[in-house]
Amino acid sequence: MGRKDPGVWRYAHQDNLTITTMDGVDMKAMQLRHGHPPKIIILTLGNSRVAHIRSY
Repeated sequence: MGRKDPGVWRYAHQDNLTITTMDGVDMKAMQLRHGHPPKIIILTLGNSRVAHIRSY
């Protein structure tokens, strides 16, 4: 799990936000452990640059 994942989770949980991530394993584990909210959108695009993802 990344160092910032718990902080991102708390921030999204407090404000009822949705997390968009390319690292679904860690966030899915946190969701299983803590429940929801937040909602999680997992992008499965392989090696993609953020600029490329934003273009969608």
